[in-house]
Amino acid sequence: MNKPNAETRAALAEYAAMKKHPERYKRYRSFDDLMNEVLGDASLKVPSKPISKK
Repeated sequence: MNKPNAETRAALAEYAAMKKHPERYKRYRSFDDLMNEVLGDASLKVPSKPISKK
């Protein structure tokens, strides 16, 4: 049986902490909101609605 490496064990521990204390972590209403914060640049904002093709 393979053992998870240190990075995988750390990720699993982080997941457990997030499940135990979700109030410590920011939540987003949508993936677009998350990406807009990550990108942080108005010129790179993700549209909240799909662009219609004409």
